[in-house]
Amino acid sequence: RLTQMEAATNLQNTTHTDNSTGEPKTVTIPAGFSVSQVEGENTIKDGLVIIDKNGNEFVWIPCTEEEYCVADDSWQKNDTYLEREWIDTQSTDIGLESVKANSGFYVARYEAGIPETATEIYANPNEEEFYNKRLQRNETSNVKKYTPISQKGKQVWSSVYYINAKTLAEKMVNNNDTVQSYLIDSYAWNAICRVIEKNTDKNITNSNT
Repeated sequence: RLTQMEAATNLQNTTHTDNSTGEPKTVTIPAGFSVSQVEGENTIKDGLVIIDKNGNEFVWIPCTEEEYCVADDSWQKNDTYLEREWIDTQSTDIGLESVKANSGFYVARYEAGIPETATEIYANPNEEEFYNKRLQRNETSNVKKYTPISQKGKQVWSSVYYINAKTLAEKMVNNNDTVQSYLIDSYAWNAICRVIEKNTDKNITNSNT
């Protein structure tokens, strides 16, 4: 709560510097956010966590331009389900801008969650309901009405059409044009996995870790 209160008073970008990686590193803290005061969440080496006034959490991913621009399409070569070649539906320029300017980017710490005020959202509709045109219209209406959250223990906002997921991701953070959120692309996802694999003993192919 103290971090959230502090975030509400941070009207401009600030910086955080520590030497947890062995040498001084500085990270930009966007306006409207503050660094978590929880031990283990306030160093760059362990994964710097920032929190906004509403309690949404994001994690800093240190990354060079070369590390970010590595494509990995090995999964699609053995996927007979796909009828066409996968192409990222948004330009890698979005994440690359942050990487070039800041040597990294932030990612939502948790999967997009349903806000507590959203009582009309069907979190896990069955297949027949999901493809019913009436439900599709309802989903679009919910997307316009609500903003997803990144908070621990919240119900995941699942079964969302791509175009709506993109809209939701872009609504998640918008601090007077000083910082903007976007739907994650495969380049950012791969960069995150490489950082985890490099800096921890976690197995990125095992969801339990």
